Amino acid sequence: GGKGLFALDVTDPANIKLLWEIGVDQEPDLGYSFPKPTVARLHNGKWAVVTGNGYSSLNDKAALLIIDLETGAITRKLEVTGRTGVPNGLSSPRLADNNSDGVADYAYAGDLQGNLWRFDLIAGKVNQDDPFSRANDGPA
Repeated sequence: GGKGLFALDVTDPANIKLLWEIGVDQEPDLGYSFPKPTVARLHNGKWAVVTGNGYSSLNDKAALLIIDLETGAITRKLEVTGRTGVPNGLSSPRLADNNSDGVADYAYAGDLQGNLWRFDLIAGKVNQDDPFSRANDGPA
């Protein structure tokens, strides 16, 4: 649960290598990394790590991070909006492959404000002002 992400090459267990590492110096929206990253093939043909940015980031924003699996470069950051002045962060995403071609089409993840967001991985966007499902503060 630290504020960082890294990837290891464990192809040869006797010679494990650090591939890349990302910390808050490179990405200030990276919070405590409780979200579980997912590896997926994207529509550009590349493999990527898709993860929520975590909780308690320096900017208190919620964002989906898409990280190039080979280089560790953040190729896309899809931020969502929330209530102003309220800390936020994004949980573990679940990916959907709508046409069974082995490529991730959408990601769904919840934020700390109780909203469920749908991220379009085909177009690389999210409707920032309109969550897929909004938290209800009323009775259950």
